[in-house]
Amino acid sequence: MLRAILATLILITFAASARAQTWPVCFDEGAILKPEAYRALREAHAAMEAAPRFSSVATLQRQADYDEADPVAVERSRVVYLEAIRAGFSPAIEILTPYETGMSECAAITIRGLDRRAPLRMWHYYGVFFDSGSAVLDPRGWIQLQTYAATYRRGMRVILDGYTDTSGGVGPNLALSRRRVDAVADAFIRLGVHEEDIERNAYGETRLAKPTPDETAEPLNRRVWIDMRLPRR
Repeated sequence: MLRAILATLILITFAASARAQTWPVCFDEGAILKPEAYRALREAHAAMEAAPRFSSVATLQRQADYDEADPVAVERSRVVYLEAIRAGFSPAIEILTPYETGMSECAAITIRGLDRRAPLRMWHYYGVFFDSGSAVLDPRGWIQLQTYAATYRRGMRVILDGYTDTSGGVGPNLALSRRRVDAVADAFIRLGVHEEDIERNAYGETRLAKPTPDETAEPLNRRVWIDMRLPRR
């Protein structure tokens, strides 16, 4: 088991120089960040913003002794990712294990320079999936939406596309896909997304992720896809 306090390091490396800046982001017991950790995340993001726009990319590196079997380690990794996004880092952060520093309880966010600048204008997220005939979010789906909502900024387009499998009739499946989209939209609104920024699309049993014959229960097809697009400037 990890110790009660986990130090998470935010490592910022700029392409224009050989300097690296590091901010510790520490936890109290469990997965609760210390107050100064939020300030450290904001300062780290401000340092990245000071670099030329679209000239760097972020990578989250977990602590060297990260263990997927340790629920505290998993939750702390999720919290760091979520709070980094809330601080302004891109949700496209690549997650790697481990962070080799000799400090077994440390992780890092590394910013490295890019050869060319390429602004990211759309984020496509892994879908939220549903039980057969259901439009109720399960706990895993709710956790996913919490993470996705942290990437939202006012004015972004949040595009929700709902689908079903081929079990049942065409009409009822179209209605079911609408209910699934509404469930995801309602969750996003509770998480702070403005309703006017949400676009809802229901496609029923069309556009199958996994093609199947009629009357086939297929979990991969019972889904809501989520795209977030930055407003055009």
